[in-house]
Amino acid sequence: TVDYASIIEYAFVRAQGIVRNTWGIEPLDNIDQLYKYLEEITSGLAKYKTIEFTVEEKALIERILGFESILVESYKEMKPNKVLEYALDLALHFNKFYEKHPVTKEPDEAKRLARIALTILTLLILSELLDILGIPKLKKM
Repeated sequence: TVDYASIIEYAFVRAQGIVRNTWGIEPLDNIDQLYKYLEEITSGLAKYKTIEFTVEEKALIERILGFESILVESYKEMKPNKVLEYALDLALHFNKFYEKHPVTKEPDEAKRLARIALTILTLLILSELLDILGIPKLKKM
């Protein structure tokens, strides 16, 4: 059988590693700082008129945008399995994105900032999902 929790935790740990390597902070101990970085990044992205996203980035963005609606849908329909399915889908799409595209080593500033923002958003959402699902939040695997 497939261990869904391990797949979700792996993506969560990977996203933490990117943040750790980018700013030298422990993400789980500095959630407020992550929100500040995200705000700074999105402000920095405002100067770019357009950013061309890859297929993997677009798929990840779609998953990120579905976070709130899946929680509401799961609650209204009383189907907690939808939260697990969403968490797994987000983790798998983050892993595909990360495997295909450099994040911090991307030479194009707009793409680099966008990818770092996607990583932070994924990390924050996975953190919430792990809490909801009762899955331990690992710092490293």
